[in-house]
Amino acid sequence: MASIIGRSGSGGMPCSAAPTAELAKQLQEVQAKRDELTIVERVLYRPAEQALADAAAVAPVPAKVAGRAVLLIPLRSDAANEGALPRRLPQDPRDRSGG
Repeated sequence: MASIIGRSGSGGMPCSAAPTAELAKQLQEVQAKRDELTIVERVLYRPAEQALADAAAVAPVPAKVAGRAVLLIPLRSDAANEGALPRRLPQDPRDRSGG
């Protein structure tokens, strides 16, 4: 029993620099992984933030016209339709099938 206690020191941990170096290496790996996840999180949230900004840009604005409360609805712009599929134009003007 004394030989086990003598080797492991207090708390059952070996008394050498090897575990400290291993823990330092693990800490660096965890910090690198955390940094990587932070970047991934930014990339994932960017489209949602852009969608919120776009929605706010085209939201109706309360106003008064001739003393009455109305909502001004902005015109749609081409920027709102950037995600839409492009229209296919016919190669031959007489071709009505679109291809």
